[in-house]
Amino acid sequence: MKFAHVNIVTLPGHSADVDVLLEETNLDLLGLTEMRLDSTIPDSQICPEGYACYRKDRNRNGGGCAVFLKNKCDLLWENGNLPFFVKRSRKTVLNGY
Repeated sequence: MKFAHVNIVTLPGHSADVDVLLEETNLDLLGLTEMRLDSTIPDSQICPEGYACYRKDRNRNGGGCAVFLKNKCDLLWENGNLPFFVKRSRKTVLNGY
């Protein structure tokens, strides 16, 4: 499983950069912080094609985080704890922390 984290500082202004990063690196999972989003921006505006978006907004002034998970992977919650990521193609299971 290939994954990365980026402190994006305002995702709407860098969504093209995220698309290029995902295309060039073929990441399975990308974690983003400091997205500066709120409920007025739908997932469809920020989620790259071929990825599912899991996000926790704060406000447009700061904060917020998200995970973009490639559609070929599953996100499983175990008893409300941190998620496990399962890569379908190889049946790899990684603890989410």
